[in-house]
Amino acid sequence: MADFRKWFMLIAIFALLFACLASAAPAQTPTPTPAPDVSTLALPDYVAAGLAWNQTASTRINAWASGLWLVSTPVRGYTSTTSDIFPVKKVVDGKTVYVVQFQVRQGFHRDMWQSPNGKAHVLLGGDIGGAFSQAQPSGVNVNLAAAVTITGVYQFNPHWGVIVPVRGIYTASLGGWVPIVQAGVVYTINRGK
Repeated sequence: MADFRKWFMLIAIFALLFACLASAAPAQTPTPTPAPDVSTLALPDYVAAGLAWNQTASTRINAWASGLWLVSTPVRGYTSTTSDIFPVKKVVDGKTVYVVQFQVRQGFHRDMWQSPNGKAHVLLGGDIGGAFSQAQPSGVNVNLAAAVTITGVYQFNPHWGVIVPVRGIYTASLGGWVPIVQAGVVYTINRGK
C-alpha cells in the first residue's frame, strides 16, 4: 500500500507542476521579429553577361552571366555569383543528343591592378559551386564545379564596359580542368548615380 501512495503522490506532484507551467504559458508573449527591410538589400556593383569559347564542348559557343559585389574597399575584394550554360553532346539509346549543363558558382575576386584613370581593371579569383546536367534516362546529375579566373574589365563610361574573363573551369562532365575564354558586356550599377 505504501508503494501505491508513493506513486500517487509523485503523479500528483507532476500533474500540479504541469498545470502550473501550462497556465503560465499563455502569459508569455513572444517578441515579434521585424520584417526585413528590402530597401537595404545590396545590388551587385557589376552585372555581366556574354559568350564563351569552350574547345572541349560539342557546341563550342556557350553562355555565361555574373554578378560582382564589392565586399572590401581596402583590399578591393569582390564576391561573385557566376553561372555558365554548356550544351553537352551525349549518346542516349544509340542516338546523339545535346543536353544542357548548368553551373552556379560563388567565389571571391581581388582587383589586382587598376589603371590610373580607373577605367581598366584586372581581377584574379576563384569560385566553387554545383554543376547540374540531365541524367540518363531521366533525372539530374549533380557534380562539383570550380573555376580559377583572371578577368579584364574596361569601362567605356560610368555604366557600360566590356569584360573578358579567362577561366579554368573544373567539372567531371567536361572532363576535368578546361580553359575557357569568355567575353561580354558589363553594366556597372553603383557608379555615376
